[in-house]
Amino acid sequence: MKGRSWKLVGVIVGVAVLAVLLGLTVHLVRSTSVANRDLAALRNEVAQQQRESAAKQTALVAPIAARIDDLSNKVKQQADTIADVSDLGDRVSKLEEEAQDAARPPAVTPSPATPSAVSPAAEAVPQKPVESSPAATQPPVAPVASVAEPAQPAALVPAEAAVQTPPAVALRPEEPAVPAEVTPQGEPIETGRFVILQAGVQIGVEDFELADTDTGYVLSSTLRESDGLDGTQLAQTAMLDKGFLPTRYEIRGTKDGIGRNVAAEVVDGQAIATSLGGRILQTQVQSASLVAAVDPAFPSCCVVIQRSLAASLGGQPGEWSVFSGEATAFVPLRLAPAAQVTVSDTTNEDVGYAYEMTFSGETIQYYVHGDRVVGFSIPSRELFAYRSDMYPKGLRVFPRTVMELGMPTGVREQDFTLGNQGFKLIGTFAAPSSASAKMPALLLLPDIGLYDRGGGKVGLEAQTLRDIARRFAQQGIASYRFDPRGIGASEGNYASVSLANVESDALIALVWLRANPMIDPDKIYVVGYGYGGIVALHLAASGMAHGVATLAMPASSFGVNAMEVLRNRAGADGLSGAEMDALADRERSFFEYVRGTTGTWTDSDLAKVQASLPWMDEVEYAKRTSEVPLPLLRSLVDLNPLDAVRAAKGRLFVLEGTKDFDVPASDADLLAQAAKDGGNQDVTTAVVQDVNHLLRAHLEDAASLDRHVDEEVSWNVLQPLLNWMGGPVIPAGGSGGPAPAS
Repeated sequence: MKGRSWKLVGVIVGVAVLAVLLGLTVHLVRSTSVANRDLAALRNEVAQQQRESAAKQTALVAPIAARIDDLSNKVKQQADTIADVSDLGDRVSKLEEEAQDAARPPAVTPSPATPSAVSPAAEAVPQKPVESSPAATQPPVAPVASVAEPAQPAALVPAEAAVQTPPAVALRPEEPAVPAEVTPQGEPIETGRFVILQAGVQIGVEDFELADTDTGYVLSSTLRESDGLDGTQLAQTAMLDKGFLPTRYEIRGTKDGIGRNVAAEVVDGQAIATSLGGRILQTQVQSASLVAAVDPAFPSCCVVIQRSLAASLGGQPGEWSVFSGEATAFVPLRLAPAAQVTVSDTTNEDVGYAYEMTFSGETIQYYVHGDRVVGFSIPSRELFAYRSDMYPKGLRVFPRTVMELGMPTGVREQDFTLGNQGFKLIGTFAAPSSASAKMPALLLLPDIGLYDRGGGKVGLEAQTLRDIARRFAQQGIASYRFDPRGIGASEGNYASVSLANVESDALIALVWLRANPMIDPDKIYVVGYGYGGIVALHLAASGMAHGVATLAMPASSFGVNAMEVLRNRAGADGLSGAEMDALADRERSFFEYVRGTTGTWTDSDLAKVQASLPWMDEVEYAKRTSEVPLPLLRSLVDLNPLDAVRAAKGRLFVLEGTKDFDVPASDADLLAQAAKDGGNQDVTTAVVQDVNHLLRAHLEDAASLDRHVDEEVSWNVLQPLLNWMGGPVIPAGGSGGPAPAS
């Protein structure tokens, strides 16, 4: 013991000596700095004096040179002293380490002859899997999930895209974690994948498994979303009794960069919720009244609700108490009676049922086909999810009441097939019921992307072009709209579609309209919605159309407009300036990558993309590659609509809405001025009040997600377009039917 004390005293003395020497070092360094400055000044003085007078040089240099030598010697001595101090510091540090080793308790070793080195275990860092995803060939298609036999029911590993369980959330020291529950193993009875869309764009996937255990059932799932800067990675586990009523529910992971770690359980008639801060909520309930735990982030929660209704409640509507994982609260859930709907995978249609739930002020709908939940939607968020393992081509849901209404009064429609470059293009010709020869006609072109002939897509049933076609047919004006190549019923590989393909197909449709004996070839107008307006303008350059109309088309390129929309949406979502800059940098790097590519997304698989864009994950890759084919995106990213306007021939009509979040209403003036700069003075603009990007009436403030999708195109949009064309051919009250009241 005394030996250790002496060694510690030695350490203290050594440290004191080191402190003194360090002080001396600082002093010497400062002295050295002063000496160096003096040396520099004297050298400058010598040079100046040499230039001024050669005669005085000898007398002046001698004493100064002596002074320089003296200062140089001092500098050398100080440098030697610093080296000695550094060496002494190393020796003191070594003595200190030896003293600390001597003071440390001896390690317990299995054998005195072979001491074992004690080292902390390396912490395992979860690595994100790198998988290749095929480019989409149809409206958002997610591969069928194949689930391996898991050691734990929560571990779902689809063969084509491994979904990683989110890492544990970092906890603040004062907040204990929710105690983990051991998940019982069971026999899977249902597995599947929900592809999650927002406004028709894929933003995530959820893989789930429902397993039968000895005591009940277990629903486990993993959710990955790419929206926002940080995205979402959540894992869900729901333990259920034999009546599919919950006994315990957990959510773990992060959403938008914020940790979520909550749980709820029912014990002896009491429902108890806990979170990072420990127990936060407790309520007395009848276990039969707690239907389920609901978190709108997880479409699979409806799988449990539906089975609970079928198993325990006879499928009857009513009101129950549920645990809301999003609100971390027990709230009432109201379920409305089921309504018949039509479910379609773009080729086959069948009868399904829609269930509407209301809780926490939110309306959620889920759709059942047979005995399975196949879809899920939250209209207020423009969210739609569908079972891609059951509907690989995408799922569309239509109210049967709408389907049974048929055509509006005075309208008839017929499908026609056109051929181009070996592919069949399927379209719809709309005309007045009492059509006469030589009618005016519209060629209607959808926005660039996954939009079909009606102007909608999976998850965004915005049938904008269908509404225009039918309303104009009531006014005596025919139209043709078609599914673009590789979309809907038309043939072709969507993943390889280029801008040249899109324009070639549109030209074939225009030639077909001009050759149609019912159409006046001198009164054909090409109408392009969104970036479909660029295609319309390029057709107008050929002189084959009497006029061109652009609806909600930006005046900037795809790349520039995407950056503007990104910043606007980030601001509306409350992101900070730094977060907006990070998102903008990410978007900018993506477009820069696109500019340098060749081929299709299949040639630029995820692994190759991640080499240039490390932030790209499986879900983000699926979202970006399913929306716009790479050859088409390469052409559009820097294509300036103003150049297309300047080159267009014939009459031009430009329409923008004041509540369009994606396109400023002021773009109408920019487009009109570009046309005039190109020599076209026959330009008409219409800036329509209270109309959003989907051309619907929108009285509230402009929003990052357009609303009123289930309404018709505003008549305030159709009226100026109709007037520009010369007004209705069929008088009001004639055989064409009445004008819409909206």
